[in-house]
Amino acid sequence: MQYYPNSRFEYQHAISKNTIENPFLWRCLHFDFKDLPSGVELESLSKKIYKIFESLDGGYYFDPRSRVTVFCKMGEKIIIDDIIYKIKSLIRGDFMCRVGEQTVLGNGILSLQFLFSPTADEQQKLSQEFIVQERMSRQSDIIMLVEDDLFCRNVVKNALSSKFKVIDIADGGKATQEYLSHSPDVLFLDIHLPNKNGITILKEILEVDPQAYIVMVSADAAKERVMQCMELGAKGFIAKPFNGERLFNYIRKCPSIRVYC
Repeated sequence: MQYYPNSRFEYQHAISKNTIENPFLWRCLHFDFKDLPSGVELESLSKKIYKIFESLDGGYYFDPRSRVTVFCKMGEKIIIDDIIYKIKSLIRGDFMCRVGEQTVLGNGILSLQFLFSPTADEQQKLSQEFIVQERMSRQSDIIMLVEDDLFCRNVVKNALSSKFKVIDIADGGKATQEYLSHSPDVLFLDIHLPNKNGITILKEILEVDPQAYIVMVSADAAKERVMQCMELGAKGFIAKPFNGERLFNYIRKCPSIRVYC
């Protein structure tokens, strides 16, 4: 990996400096940083991030205006979530990462943007207007499922993955942050989850996105439980076990869904 200090990324430069036989193995990763903690200098952070990628083929561009771009051959063994976790660990603050613009460059290389910012600032920025604009600008409708039961997750993915991008999460403790990272059109949310229950997650998300389209999923379909979820702001409730058609019934009603289903 070649390090280009104080250099703004230019696609033609990256192409000219690398031999690209299979573009599907390459990625262009843009990392943007906002309001780094006191004592964390961007240039020093950039050098530490470079260590994550230095064994890969490609180029590393440090733009002192708060951006790092990595143009690299990742193959199939490098996991983006692991990279994000490592970068957040280097920042050592209450930071979150959001997935920004995703595009395909001229020869088929996937370009991804990742936005790192303090959690409180990020939640403030994520107004309903911002989320709506993001949903309108992207190419795919996104369905998110927070469910710790593997069978249920497979039911949802098998039913929906042909029409939608489906993101499934098993850990309730990660649900709110993942919602803010992806801004899904529809969230199917289990009530009983490890590390954080669905009722708490429902409240947290609605504080940031009051118009969130959240449908609760649970085997606990007692009338009192259903009413509690609806009063808090859930758009619906599905009792387990369920099938794909019950999911589609709610998805069709979501105003931001563009795919005919």
